[in-house]
Amino acid sequence: MPLPLTLTLHEASKTDIDELVHVYFSAFQSPLSRLVMPDVPGVRAWWRESLLRDWERGFWRVWKVVEWEEGGQEKIVAFAKWSVPHGEGQGKEGKEGEKEVKKEGKDRWPVEGNPEVFEQVFEKVVRHKREALGDGGEDRVFYLSIMGTLPTHQRRGAGSLLMTEFCRQADASPRKERCYLEASPKGKSTYERYGFETKSRFSTVVNGEEYVNCCMVREAR
Repeated sequence: MPLPLTLTLHEASKTDIDELVHVYFSAFQSPLSRLVMPDVPGVRAWWRESLLRDWERGFWRVWKVVEWEEGGQEKIVAFAKWSVPHGEGQGKEGKEGEKEVKKEGKDRWPVEGNPEVFEQVFEKVVRHKREALGDGGEDRVFYLSIMGTLPTHQRRGAGSLLMTEFCRQADASPRKERCYLEASPKGKSTYERYGFETKSRFSTVVNGEEYVNCCMVREAR
């Protein structure tokens, strides 16, 4: 049996970026993930820059789960990144960042990855998110973009800490907004425990293998 962990939840900062990138590449290892985002120096550098831009934009939140090791050293074992409804906590920098995101083209993807497949998946994500949330709904939702846990720490409580905080922030928002995320069929039962329901699905076929994403919404509470 694994030993009990001492896990604590904290808001991440820019000084955590290298550890967050490490967790990302450790957590996402499917053939599709490796095709789109291979673990090479150029793609890691792209992820660092992407996270830095998100902090500057003002409407993204990044939270981490830390395991405390002997000697008081902390180790990030999981993290999540979500956006808040547009207009909340943005400021000038956030609004300008939102415009920047909308006008970016294929150059946003790392050239050492697979921009064509990335663009194909991203287009489906955007379209199905819009369909699931309805007209104007994209701007009034808490969107869980990424949640990853080190393989050695999965199913040991880190994801629950992050999901609880994500839902808590949505419920505490002035308008008690809805939440949205995409999940694999295997993982969707985890989110159903937090009140998420599957609204639609889309798939991507890579090298003859189908990868399915479930578009899930949690209504405002």
